[in-house]
Amino acid sequence: MSLGSPARSPWDVAADILDPPVDPYRHDPALWVGDVLGEHLWSKQVEIMESVRDNAQTAVPACHGPGKSFVAARIAAWWIAIHPPGTAKVLTSAPTFYQVKSILWGELATTHAKGKLPGRMNTTEWWIGDTMVAFGRKPKDPAKAGPAMTRSLTFRARTPTTCWSSSTRPAESRSRSGSLRSCC
Repeated sequence: MSLGSPARSPWDVAADILDPPVDPYRHDPALWVGDVLGEHLWSKQVEIMESVRDNAQTAVPACHGPGKSFVAARIAAWWIAIHPPGTAKVLTSAPTFYQVKSILWGELATTHAKGKLPGRMNTTEWWIGDTMVAFGRKPKDPAKAGPAMTRSLTFRARTPTTCWSSSTRPAESRSRSGSLRSCC
């Protein structure tokens, strides 16, 4: 409560605890990018973000350089931002460690700094307190890089297709695919 704002009744406080107000960003990643980062996304980037939000898998077939890593970094940051600390994870992978560290995590570091997001980052890890909320790896078998935690978001860079997988329950079978193209 700030100075000058009216005192809240205990009933209002209890109501917010039992039925929290809706987070406007939870269902609108493009709004989060606009408000938190001050960036404007073009229509295809919004479509990609909405597909990741709405589908278990999204693949983005595109050439080199159109901004897949840019939008992937914003999706990853949005995913962490809309979940309470420690309840969501982001896993990123790419065919080479250079791509993980320099390309995607370079974009993610820019996003983290620009949005003044919580926690600290190194070249391939994002920590909030003592909890690692995101990490990047180059797996031995990229096909086996998948969600390992509840509420996880997995980003796999492949040339020329980029895939995102989201999961809220790792044991649940997923069959829905993004409208852009089914992943893997």
